[in-house]
Amino acid sequence: MKKKIFLLLTFLTINLNAQVTDVLTTGLTDPAGLAISGNTLFIAESFGADKISKIDISSASPTKIDVVSGLSGPDGLAINGNTLYIAETNADRISKIDISSATPIVETVITNVLEPTGIVIDGNYLYIAEYNANKISKLNLTTLVKTDYLTGISGPTGLVISNNILYFSDFDTNVISKVDLTAAMPVITQLSSGFDEPASLNLVGSELYIANYGSGKLSKMNITNQVVSDVAPNLGGVYGLVNNGAFLFLSQRDTNKISKISLPNLSTVNFDIENQASVYPNPVSNYLTLKNVLVNSNITISDFNGRIIKQFIYQKPTIDLQSLEKGIYFLTINKNKTIKFIKN
Repeated sequence: MKKKIFLLLTFLTINLNAQVTDVLTTGLTDPAGLAISGNTLFIAESFGADKISKIDISSASPTKIDVVSGLSGPDGLAINGNTLYIAETNADRISKIDISSATPIVETVITNVLEPTGIVIDGNYLYIAEYNANKISKLNLTTLVKTDYLTGISGPTGLVISNNILYFSDFDTNVISKVDLTAAMPVITQLSSGFDEPASLNLVGSELYIANYGSGKLSKMNITNQVVSDVAPNLGGVYGLVNNGAFLFLSQRDTNKISKISLPNLSTVNFDIENQASVYPNPVSNYLTLKNVLVNSNITISDFNGRIIKQFIYQKPTIDLQSLEKGIYFLTINKNKTIKFIKN
């Protein structure tokens, strides 16, 4: 009885009446997974289009540009530097493209992944939700060796990693769970249930946003106390989620559009944390470690003359600077805080 009462309390919802603003409402076909790099939002247009497109989110009226076509049911997307990884659901494979190329070419990374949906990168590994195999697998991006990581999951779909914790959604059983990636023997911990076909996940601070595809509702769960709240109802098959620190972007598959909601509290949280942000060692020879930086923050590294050297979305604390020449550099977080460091 106590357990039932606890689960009921953790699923009590509060309507936050978040304002949903449409970003792109025309020219899309079945928008699924999303990924972001700087001001560019990449969109997986799945069944009926089978391509990746992109828009400039800094534009007041963004125009969609096709990036690559000829895919087979593209779903989850993940960016690592200039590489965009694509889960092709219908082809049972993971592909990739170089987003810095003017004419990207689709390359196969690995085949024999059964209906891949969500994908997420952690260091040198790509975690893959294999929906039709009821498991989450782990791909070494250097050796391209794939191993089973979690099995016996019913319809894994959304994946997100933060602080060595993998959060994932079970589309078929309507639950959100987590697992500690540092554990020698991973143990699944169920966090909450009662969702409606939870698809993509996105973590903003301590709030895990959940796309309820079945009910067309965006909800969120505090990962500290597992309290679930409604964020926005009446969406058209909400599926893909990604944030740039200021906005949470979402795809609506049934109504063929991209929308966004403001993250009003994030800027304050970012500012407070960024005031405490630091890097070490400084001077640095090979690897720079960031401290007190929120996951999904925008990081820019520029040289003494202001030339941008690296620009990426922060996912892990260590940055490889082995190829950087000796000199003075500046690391900027979300355009709010800049830290000077020396490469020796």
